[in-house]
Amino acid sequence: MVKFKALQSAKVTEKVTEKVTKKVTDKTYGALTESEKKILEIADRLTVSRKTVSQKIKVLKDKGIISRVEAVV
Repeated sequence: MVKFKALQSAKVTEKVTEKVTKKVTDKTYGALTESEKKILEIADRLTVSRKTVSQKIKVLKDKGIISRVEAVV
């Protein structure tokens, strides 16, 4: 019988990453700013990392495609 250790290792790593990310996210979510919460929501919907979303947003800001707008109340 042939065992594929690399595939098993990748699955274990993925599961550990998911569990740790969920635990950290659950504990720290309340301390995040609204914009950080939005980034996490976008990352979750697109099934990509928070860092990926942040990097893409930075590129869009640098190109002038998007900008931050604050409401004055």
